[in-house]
Amino acid sequence: MKKTKVTVQVANTKGCFGKVDAAAVILRASNGVITQRDIYQRAGQLYAKVGSGFVGLCSNGFTTSPAQKWEDIVPLTNEPFTYVKPAVGYLELCDA
Repeated sequence: MKKTKVTVQVANTKGCFGKVDAAAVILRASNGVITQRDIYQRAGQLYAKVGSGFVGLCSNGFTTSPAQKWEDIVPLTNEPFTYVKPAVGYLELCDA
């Protein structure tokens, strides 16, 4: 059986989630449990890692999951972390 070599170009990561090492988000579940989660960005918008997936962080304190709200974004390093909180939509990562 002949094998075929397949090359996948991964240079364009615009659609992938990338971890933001400079900060974490505090989430409150509908049952009152508070957790600290890693922040990821995709196409400039911010998400929290929850289980094996991601929830979007909306500017009004809600997330894309009706069972979770976000309370705070906390710095984890001395590196600057700046985000935009638009009137409507997802939080957005600012370029430094």
